[in-house]
Amino acid sequence: MLLKWIAAMTVLTVVACSPATTAAPPAPPAQAQLLAEPGAHDRRLDVVVSEFRDALEPAHGKLDVVAYRLPASATWNEVAGHYQTGLSSWQPEPALPAHIRAADARAWKRPGAVIAIAVIETPVPGEQLDYKILAVATKRNSAGS
Repeated sequence: MLLKWIAAMTVLTVVACSPATTAAPPAPPAQAQLLAEPGAHDRRLDVVVSEFRDALEPAHGKLDVVAYRLPASATWNEVAGHYQTGLSSWQPEPALPAHIRAADARAWKRPGAVIAIAVIETPVPGEQLDYKILAVATKRNSAGS
């Protein structure tokens, strides 16, 4: 009986201490549309991607970033709240500042995974923008490296 108990505790300890696999982020807000076409927004998006990588890759490894178009009426608080609800069991990742050069941002972590979001609200100078951009970064799993 003691051996069965020890074996069970060993399995539970290994499972509890094993790093979590890279988790998919919560689905983007319902009004978000994948941003696939190039445009003036690329310059702002490049700045956000660079800030994600500078802040998070040293501790978490390579990131994948996906961008979405949000309606101009979308707010940072709505988007951040959507992700906070979906990631409520995760810890905040303070390595990413709340305000980066081109956007408001937030990141969450758990062992083996990180998810970061940023909302770009301002257009590139001289350009018109009737939408906002949501950038979502996730830790790249080892198979995708």
